[in-house]
Amino acid sequence: MAVTVDLVTLYAYQPHHSGSYHPDGLQFRKKTLGVLTEWGMTEWGEWFGKVSYTIPAKGREEKVTHWVPGWALRPADRPGNG
Repeated sequence: MAVTVDLVTLYAYQPHHSGSYHPDGLQFRKKTLGVLTEWGMTEWGEWFGKVSYTIPAKGREEKVTHWVPGWALRPADRPGNG
């Protein structure tokens, strides 16, 4: 199933960040498309989706597959998820 992964939510930022811009760096401040292949529940009842997606960077994409909290995922065909 196609999903939108909210990287801003998934990878929280350090408060009061004072770093400098690196145009070739990984781009975590966006939403990206992924493929959900499985749902799993934690021992305390939270839902996680096993998702493959790419983290963009200038001139390349880093593909990852891991368990993502359900609250960071939305169906890709839902308006406003891009």
